[in-house]
Amino acid sequence: MISAINLTDNKRHIAIASVSGIAWGGKEVYNTFSKIKESKNSYISIMKGFYLNNEKTLEKDLREKNNTETEIKKQVSHYKKLREKDIQQFKSNCRTQVKKIKKFAPLKITAKTLGGTAIGFGISYLISHIKKDK
Repeated sequence: MISAINLTDNKRHIAIASVSGIAWGGKEVYNTFSKIKESKNSYISIMKGFYLNNEKTLEKDLREKNNTETEIKKQVSHYKKLREKDIQQFKSNCRTQVKKIKKFAPLKITAKTLGGTAIGFGISYLISHIKKDK
């Protein structure tokens, strides 16, 4: 049985295994970069919302209620202090999430590449087996 395997079979096995490993590993690299980019973009959007919209809306509402400038400044500064804790927690969570993605990315990419290679070898050997039966 071993003597029946020739050089072209070996080349095909290696080629299919390489292509499938590269494809699955490449897909995981793309997914990893997409997750990181998505996390950063959502962070930027939410931070813009925290800083711009909420303070301006609060200030506008207070002006409509005919509050004095000192009351408006006092309430806006109180609002900023309360929101600062939320903002710091959100920043920390976003950084942690990106660090976690970056930490596990090499392991996942390697595992997916090796898994794709194993699947490619399996498919290649299955093709060889089917060809030999005919």
